[in-house]
Amino acid sequence: MSDASPSMRKDPAGRRAVEQSVGLAFRFLFIAVAVLAVAWLASGFVSVEAGSRAVVMRFGVVERIKESGLVWAWPRPLEEVVIVPGPERPLTQEISALDRIQSKERVPAIRQLDLRDGGYVMSGDGGVAHMSGVVTYRVSDAATYLLARERLPSALERVFCASAIVAIAGRALDGVLVAPSGDGVSAGGAQAAQSAQLAQMAIAAAAQREALRGDIRAQMNQRLKNLRLGIEITRIDLTGRLPARAKPAFDQVLAAGAEAAQQIAAARTVAESSRQEGERESVGAIQAAKAKAKEEVAAAHVITDPISALAAEISPESRALLLTRLYRERMEKILLRAGLVTLVDGREPIRLMVPGGQGKK
Repeated sequence: MSDASPSMRKDPAGRRAVEQSVGLAFRFLFIAVAVLAVAWLASGFVSVEAGSRAVVMRFGVVERIKESGLVWAWPRPLEEVVIVPGPERPLTQEISALDRIQSKERVPAIRQLDLRDGGYVMSGDGGVAHMSGVVTYRVSDAATYLLARERLPSALERVFCASAIVAIAGRALDGVLVAPSGDGVSAGGAQAAQSAQLAQMAIAAAAQREALRGDIRAQMNQRLKNLRLGIEITRIDLTGRLPARAKPAFDQVLAAGAEAAQQIAAARTVAESSRQEGERESVGAIQAAKAKAKEEVAAAHVITDPISALAAEISPESRALLLTRLYRERMEKILLRAGLVTLVDGREPIRLMVPGGQGKK
């Protein structure tokens, strides 16, 4: 304290008081700095909820990725914690770039017939339709997603449009749009066949549309992999609409197809009835012929059985007895039919005169 005033050098008590004041001030300052340091370090704790991830960036560069829970990082400006969705959380984005019907109110009337790229998709059979969709995706790479999330919506829209145009170009329009079910069209005996045919057509169309969604999803994932956006498409929901001027013609085609299917079903019903009736008649005729044949065979057996037994007999005595018995049985039947029987001795030469006939020995 060389620069102290003479009064302070002469007053040791005042000097000690000043020193104590300065020391106390330094202690309070140290405590305040320590509290601020602790608060600053405590501000680096971030609670990450389930279904999210924490990306820790140091001076703008991704340093590490942490899962859900309590995450600590150096507070700003050294490090920054950014919360991004986890891989199990689904994210959605609606895309209507290929559907001008949704933006009809915002488009002036003079531009509603604009056919430039982006408003329509064309199928493989030359059909034209509006197409919108809802893309469901998940974050597969948190660091890449964080760097690309600002341009992700526009990139998803472009990738969806390109993939949908390519996938729909290889299909017919029936495999893209949902056709009416045709309920109430069939009537009469063809109703069951018509309903079954419509059900099969609906199942086939649903399978085609499901395959279309799968193809669009696969193409989008391939394009997104090349763009390195850190996301993966998990589901595609599509909504197709016909242009206003094409819808009546499409409805007429569907109605004509339904009417033709009804007529075909009715003709098949008539043909099936005729076939069943012919089968019943043929089965009846075959059974009647078999029964008659069995009766005739049985009658023939009744007539030929004695002759067969006689032919099978080897002993002459037995054969003579069988011949005699057979002769008597047959003659008995013949004589029972005669009105008058006259017996003559066959050993005498007598002629028998029968009225109206010729004499015979």
